[in-house]
Amino acid sequence: MTDATCDRYAWWSAAFTRAYFSQPGRPCVMSVDDADLARLAPEVDAPATDLARSVLLTAGTPTPGDHFPGVSRAFDRWEASGRDGLPPVLPLLGLSVLAASHMQQDGNYASTNYYIRLAELLSEAGGGPVEPIRDSLRATFGSVAEMWRSLDQHLHLHPELGSSTIRDHPHLTRIGFPLSQALVRRSDRARLTRFFSKLEIESRGVPGHVALLSYLRIWVSRPRGFGEPFVRALGDDVLCKMLMPVIIGLAHSWDGTVATPDGHQELTARVTLDFDEWRSSWVVEGKVTRSEVVAGTVAGHSVDVHLEPQPGRTYADLAGVPAAHGALCRSGFELRGQHSVVRARAARVICFTEDPGVGGWLSRDAMSPYEEQVIAASAELGHGLRVVLQAAADPGWREVRQDPASPLLAGYSIYRKVRFADPERLDAALEGFPALGVAGLRPEPTARARFINGLRAARELSRDHYLAGCAPDLLLPVGAESRAVTVTLDGFSQQFRASGFPLELRRLTDLETGPHAVAVEGETLTFHLVDDDPGPDPAEGTATLHWTDSGVLTSRADASLACGADVVGVDLVRPVLARRGADETLVIFSDGRCEATAETGPPAFLREEALQPSPYFEIDLPHSAAWLAQRRGERWTVTALSCDPPTFAPGTLGTDGRQAWSRLVANGPEDDDRWMSYLAAAGVES
Repeated sequence: MTDATCDRYAWWSAAFTRAYFSQPGRPCVMSVDDADLARLAPEVDAPATDLARSVLLTAGTPTPGDHFPGVSRAFDRWEASGRDGLPPVLPLLGLSVLAASHMQQDGNYASTNYYIRLAELLSEAGGGPVEPIRDSLRATFGSVAEMWRSLDQHLHLHPELGSSTIRDHPHLTRIGFPLSQALVRRSDRARLTRFFSKLEIESRGVPGHVALLSYLRIWVSRPRGFGEPFVRALGDDVLCKMLMPVIIGLAHSWDGTVATPDGHQELTARVTLDFDEWRSSWVVEGKVTRSEVVAGTVAGHSVDVHLEPQPGRTYADLAGVPAAHGALCRSGFELRGQHSVVRARAARVICFTEDPGVGGWLSRDAMSPYEEQVIAASAELGHGLRVVLQAAADPGWREVRQDPASPLLAGYSIYRKVRFADPERLDAALEGFPALGVAGLRPEPTARARFINGLRAARELSRDHYLAGCAPDLLLPVGAESRAVTVTLDGFSQQFRASGFPLELRRLTDLETGPHAVAVEGETLTFHLVDDDPGPDPAEGTATLHWTDSGVLTSRADASLACGADVVGVDLVRPVLARRGADETLVIFSDGRCEATAETGPPAFLREEALQPSPYFEIDLPHSAAWLAQRRGERWTVTALSCDPPTFAPGTLGTDGRQAWSRLVANGPEDDDRWMSYLAAAGVES
């Protein structure tokens, strides 16, 4: 064996080490395919042949018991010397994975097909006729399988190299090792990062094995760019057992960034609309992790954009990109930097939802059911969109009139106050305009069962508390076609059809306050219903600055004229929500007065539409209102409306006032000192 041969074999060993075994805490997937070889050896015209030739020349002349005796001798020396470093067999193992990737191309996973693929690689590199090589490999491949087992053990002992993903096949006991590495290619791993992002792994964690497999199978039922071998393996129950440990390892080690197949971080450019300022612009959605300049051609002009991390912000500005005129929305664009790529997808239908992060309307990938949104359609789809809105959207939508001299989105019709709440009507309307459905006028599929909508409570303290009567909806993953899903709510199971529209849990059963559990597809989600929203205490220093009557801003204890929105001598009106269905509702003021108030009926438009009214009705009360007391039967519920102490002295209430207070003695919040001070002032202490 010449020095040149040794050098080439060593070069491939070093290349594989850098590419696959230098990522502590992350899965090692030796996914060698033709694309990976071209990336590792761009200066080589035929890298697969070069790799096979280096293995052949190092292995020497095959023997009846071993087709790669030279590699086996180096492996034995490594074992005898204490297994220092990675075993000197990586080029041979990489070649065995390359053969498995070729086997995947026709979906034939039989062992005979594998040995033919590996024999073809060796034959093209000068190893001789294919048939004799195949026969020799079938008889001697056990030695290569043993090398795989040793590499697996070595990775378990040296986690600084990365975690092992090497798996055996229950039937293909020798070729299963290289097959396990070929199931998830580099491009597939990149596309999995978008799936992980949609799973909200950073905030919700990795789903269990059963749920993760179910979600992934649904996700790939739509075109997502995954390779056909990956999709095929995911649908094979035997291969899936080898595939899922790799995917689970990748999910647990995901760093939160969405990657492109060439290793860049992928960021999405989105359109924003501001109707008040009558302007459109572009922002970047995604976690910008480093300062960088991205460049490209946009609307025929060369553009350089400086990306900067924005701590605490969800979106970064794309300063320097032309305004979001219609032609740019139709064509899309791409900006590339050293580490990141920013992409705006071409869109003929654009759906916008209101987003406080941008202070206006932000484009999404598809329609959002039950939410009010803005929808824009390009000229050739504008008529169809209007017909669909007339047939399927809730009443109230209207077209935005654009001045031809200064359009907000040139070449697009724009509609505001659009809301879709009936999936059957939408499906029926889109049958006549299938292009609209393809372009985005269907619900955006979720990758993971999750709660949406509902009226959140205690937002600063929890993400899963909601006000009673305003429970969240359940959104289920859906693939290319709707499907039947069993949902279990508090132990009671029912089957539903997942269509992209959420399930309104509050309509399924009467939900009382307290915790509730929803089990779906191997995953359990919980939410809590509460009667009141326990807001946080005011921040320290609140209400310390005020204006005096001489126009001076001070924090001293001077007589103040105005503090924040409170003005001395003016009792501002504020809305208060009271529960419907009470037998009696009293408003208690800081001066001790108790006034009864009547429950108002639902708004006229709710009666006309036969919609379920809110469980609350609104009362407009001045700030001097201190308590709200509601009675159902013999039981009173008392709710604090302000922090004001009583402004009346003991003994100043008349007989009627004391009688009203006497009914509340044993029903108020006895652990509230302020409530007890009101009882004392009323002369009815318990």
